[in-house]
Amino acid sequence: MTMNYLAWVHKIVPNACSLYHFEGFDKSYLLNEGIKVEDQYPDGVYFDMHPERPHDILLVDSLFNTDNELVISEPLMNFFIEKKFTNLEFLPVKIMDHKGKFIDEKYFIMNVLEHQNCLDTDASDAEISIIDDKIIESVEQIVLIDENVDESFDIFRMTGFPAATLIKESLAKEIADNGFTGIEFIPLDQFDGM
Repeated sequence: MTMNYLAWVHKIVPNACSLYHFEGFDKSYLLNEGIKVEDQYPDGVYFDMHPERPHDILLVDSLFNTDNELVISEPLMNFFIEKKFTNLEFLPVKIMDHKGKFIDEKYFIMNVLEHQNCLDTDASDAEISIIDDKIIESVEQIVLIDENVDESFDIFRMTGFPAATLIKESLAKEIADNGFTGIEFIPLDQFDGM
């Protein structure tokens, strides 16, 4: 059954912008827990472009950032909205360029709600945080506990390990067929890292 899911990772695109600081939302940790935040999400939240990559300004549909947020373009957001998934919320986020100005293009954080407690930590060779044993810092691969996966979700994140977003193969194919950029989908046993 888990063969029906792939991991969403950022595709390396030459000169694509990558994001650095995430500013303006003091409760950003809630995004890592899959908690709905739109009622407490303020105006003016932004990422800035990575200062050490001043020539990387190409805008793709899914922007890399070290906060593991899914920062997606307006067209990609609209694609998901049309699907009427119940476990997603979209939060506007501005992007500041290398000159300190906000770009015109609209981007959104896609907050994936209702995380599933389905990661087999032993089989995934998971590294558990020494500070909080509910947090998984990294894995060698993703192995799921099949009976804990709610297959009604086409896209989801796992409890304690929001660094990975899992997506059904059929949906991944549709995203690829629509030409959205900055994304690739890999088998779960090839996901290695944070």
